[in-house]
Amino acid sequence: MIEVDGHEGHVLDGRVCAAVSAITQTALLGLEAVAEQHPDLVSVDITME
Repeated sequence: MIEVDGHEGHVLDGRVCAAVSAITQTALLGLEAVAEQHPDLVSVDITME
């Protein structure tokens, strides 16, 4: 399970938040690609609250 929550308020312009979002989205894209190739081994369920 991967969970990303909260907001980093210590850096101006939200650069830390943007970096965390970019890394998380990249990881999810990679996991989705693996899940498509190996559906018997990997499943991806994305929920947003």
